[in-house]
Amino acid sequence: MIIDMHTHSFYSDGTLSPEELVKEASEVGLKSICLTDHDTLDGVLSVDDTTSRYGIELIPGVELTTRYAGMEFHILGMGIDVGNTKLKTVLAKMAGERFERAKEISSLLGEHGWEVDVSSLSYSKGTVTTHDIAKAVTNREISAFDFHNEWLSSDSPCVVGTSSMPVKDAISMIQKAGGKAVCAHLLRTLGEHGQVDNLLKIASDMVDMGIDGFETFYGQSRMLNVSVMNSIADRYGLLKTGGSDYHGPGHKGRCPLGQYYSYGFGYDQEKVLQSVRVRPLLSCIP
Repeated sequence: MIIDMHTHSFYSDGTLSPEELVKEASEVGLKSICLTDHDTLDGVLSVDDTTSRYGIELIPGVELTTRYAGMEFHILGMGIDVGNTKLKTVLAKMAGERFERAKEISSLLGEHGWEVDVSSLSYSKGTVTTHDIAKAVTNREISAFDFHNEWLSSDSPCVVGTSSMPVKDAISMIQKAGGKAVCAHLLRTLGEHGQVDNLLKIASDMVDMGIDGFETFYGQSRMLNVSVMNSIADRYGLLKTGGSDYHGPGHKGRCPLGQYYSYGFGYDQEKVLQSVRVRPLLSCIP
């Protein structure tokens, strides 16, 4: 692979700085990456001359938390204008709501005897995530990673819902910001909600709402999953993208940067790059 269209930095729930991420991309032989932190552009905006120094094309992106049909979906915005006023306003609002959520989760953890240094969360980069909360627990005797898995997984009684926006609104906002809206890991999402049987209906609904593409090649997806998503994208003539969903070294169950399976299905990486070059790339923004 020469591109990775789904990556995270420590401005959301990754472990690397954007510069470290770009450096690693160069080391593993990638040409371009899209930085898609959860509900924030702070990581993208923090990069200066890093891309030119390492010879990596950094595509401005974001992974928006959205809702539809009682489920949470992640919509990737690729090639967006980071100066778009509407996008910045919405993300600022979501960041505030995430901080209030963090305080609520901290209170619930307190009911179970855990002490959270809430004041430290205000210094979190980008948006406050449950991983930040785990790090802020002062009386844990296990790693923040293990604490997160035990106490802050999605089915934990201490976790409350994340701030989100309707899928249709997210798609429209991304497109008005000059980007492409791509539904991330749709099969994984439906599996988490026990709704895989509704795949074709949900995919059709996404198309009706204006989605530009599907993340066809995702991480360690099985060949059957890739085949199904490839067929859906072909059916509607939509953009096919691929990404590792890389969160940094040491994240269990995640692919290394730039490594995701295509199983020989056609993946036109240059076409993807051209489609998200509608706006100036980060290295060209003054």
